[in-house]
Amino acid sequence: MNWNWKTWPLFAGDTRGELRTFQILALAGIAFAFAVPQNIDAISLCYFYNITGLPCPGCGLTRSVTRTLHLDPASAFFLNPFGSPIAFGMLFFAASAFVRPLATWFDARRRLISYALLWGGLMLLIFGLARFVTLVWFPEYAFGFDAVLHERRLFE
Repeated sequence: MNWNWKTWPLFAGDTRGELRTFQILALAGIAFAFAVPQNIDAISLCYFYNITGLPCPGCGLTRSVTRTLHLDPASAFFLNPFGSPIAFGMLFFAASAFVRPLATWFDARRRLISYALLWGGLMLLIFGLARFVTLVWFPEYAFGFDAVLHERRLFE
């Protein structure tokens, strides 16, 4: 690995803007995940949850990513199953900020990755709707997914 920071993809002039954006967001997200304690009894920042008391499709996602990065995949899955793939994506983009072959791999597959992100977002919405229906109308079948509701609401 070249230790001259000017040659890292994050700082190189030839890095595309979208890759640099993903790299900066991933590095900031990983720093945030390790700065926040894993088992904190957090106050929710989700507007939808604070107003209605019901989970949105992304409820539990931040805690799920944090728990995945803290190597607690079981509780991460029950908070939001999309947290682990997002955490692995964050690790990929953080590594691509320093390793040129990863940045080149992303550039070669940009279109495929954009389709994967689109489908992932659609699946997150479908999951959120299914979880909402299950938690509201069939709570006996929630099987641990009610863990997302253990946050305190901001307006309580």
